[in-house]
Amino acid sequence: MRLTQWGLASMLALCPVWTLADQGKLLGTAGVSAIEGSAGGGLIPWATIGSYATREAYGATLSSTHARFDDYALDTYALSLGARDRVELSFGRLDFDVESLNLPFPKNIGLNVVGLKVRAWGDLIYGDAPLISLGLQHKALSDKEIARAVGADKTQGTDVYLSLAKAWIDGIAHHTTFVNVNLRHSEANEIGLLGFGGQQRGNRLLFEAAAGAFLTPQVALGLEFREKRGQLNALSEDHWKDLFVAWFPHKNWSLTAAWVDLGEVAGQSSQDGLYLSLQAAF
Repeated sequence: MRLTQWGLASMLALCPVWTLADQGKLLGTAGVSAIEGSAGGGLIPWATIGSYATREAYGATLSSTHARFDDYALDTYALSLGARDRVELSFGRLDFDVESLNLPFPKNIGLNVVGLKVRAWGDLIYGDAPLISLGLQHKALSDKEIARAVGADKTQGTDVYLSLAKAWIDGIAHHTTFVNVNLRHSEANEIGLLGFGGQQRGNRLLFEAAAGAFLTPQVALGLEFREKRGQLNALSEDHWKDLFVAWFPHKNWSLTAAWVDLGEVAGQSSQDGLYLSLQAAF
């Protein structure tokens, strides 16, 4: 039986708190888990390396995410490993439920994502230079029928991105404030859920951004934007946006809630809804 995402979350809740890392980073500076598994926000990866491990230690995160939209559901779970605040390895599994569409195909689209991120330069908080990281995400569909039916060229592909982030302890209104921007090269249709490539050939460089502030030392409010371009003649894509609040009661745990606007997805317009994500960091 396949382990469900909330089942994973329940297992995490029963685990004792244990530590691989010295957890020397400030609370919240490790971010949370993005839907594809890398450390970041909900919709996009950030330049930060997952977990609270400093440059002398190793860390790990586990996360479970559940989102409901007008016509779809998205469940994800992810594992990431951080080494010496320099390298991050991640794995994410996305299950996209399309049962409401009554298609003559599988009712669930499964996407596996293996990620690698390397901190190249700078620091999130200290000094003038932003934190700069380079990352890649290799994605492969486990269910290929829908991607082929809509005209995608391939059922697997690799995204490459450059990410810059900076946080200011005494930021807007004396609250800790943060900004992250990404430049991504991708052939993915709907982040890979509908395959890769298609009939429309154009610029595949995509812009992504996130910004926010800590309202209290444990609660952050922010927003994200993810640019997307359709490559399929039959289907359009819209940019993704969210407004999120993240609660960090302890370095080992965080809970993120967001209102997400996906626009048109697979021919269904106005897809928006609630996103919830639980993360454990060690």
